[in-house]
Amino acid sequence: MEWNFDPVLIEFSRNFKIHYYGVIFALGIFIGYLLWRWQMTRQGHSEKDTEDFVLWGFLAVILGARLGHCLFYEPGYYLKNPLEILFFWKGGLASHGAAIALVLTLYFYHRVKKIPLLDVCDCFSMSAAVGAIAVRIGNFLNSEIVGRVTNVPWAVKFVQFEKYPLPRHPSQLYEVALGLIVLGVLYFTDHHYGTKRPKGILAALFLICYFTGRFFVEYFKEYQVLPSSFPFTMGQLLSVPFVIAGSILLYKVLRNPIVQPTPVAKVEGPSKPKRSSNKKR
Repeated sequence: MEWNFDPVLIEFSRNFKIHYYGVIFALGIFIGYLLWRWQMTRQGHSEKDTEDFVLWGFLAVILGARLGHCLFYEPGYYLKNPLEILFFWKGGLASHGAAIALVLTLYFYHRVKKIPLLDVCDCFSMSAAVGAIAVRIGNFLNSEIVGRVTNVPWAVKFVQFEKYPLPRHPSQLYEVALGLIVLGVLYFTDHHYGTKRPKGILAALFLICYFTGRFFVEYFKEYQVLPSSFPFTMGQLLSVPFVIAGSILLYKVLRNPIVQPTPVAKVEGPSKPKRSSNKKR
């Protein structure tokens, strides 16, 4: 299959274009926000607290992804040319960097808003899965982050990626499928427990399922840095700490589950008759 999709949706001028990637990314943020708001309000938190996180999360994704790429994949170049870290339009974003930035932002958000950290992480888990799906769809439409050369029947030739396109794994679609599976696991776990869902279980499952999947998908992705004699890629090395953290969290959650009580409306009791201020003398 040849893939020669034009990534530009609308071109107003040479320097002002709207790409499908941007539209898909914005849609992913919007759906993620709806899921975040749904989860937060179910836990009894105000919509004001819910909305405050949107800008924080957006900045964390962009800045973390950019810094992650510069420091994890091309540190030598960007340490010599630090100003080019700001050149987002030249490409270069790393999902692991975005994940680290989001974890730090969620922690900061929990401290500022005085909301339990596990509540915050659970509520954000489905949104994170949706974000991962949106980004990989955008990568496929952009013909970037391609897979390694292969002869499998479903191989794709990315015409806009290289002058003489070779059949490659559509690794972006593998990660889309991974995101959908993770989202399904989180949804059915949430549905299974309902109001008796143990705190932290969604966050733990997201970390384990998504980053275990990322570890194996790396075997099909083209190297983002030159291959070496080391058996693992940078993406695999960065996935391992997340899997370990999720496994430890899941163990603690299942061993000593903390159940969030269902928020209930405050009911006013019958008012007591006021005592007369006139005392008998």
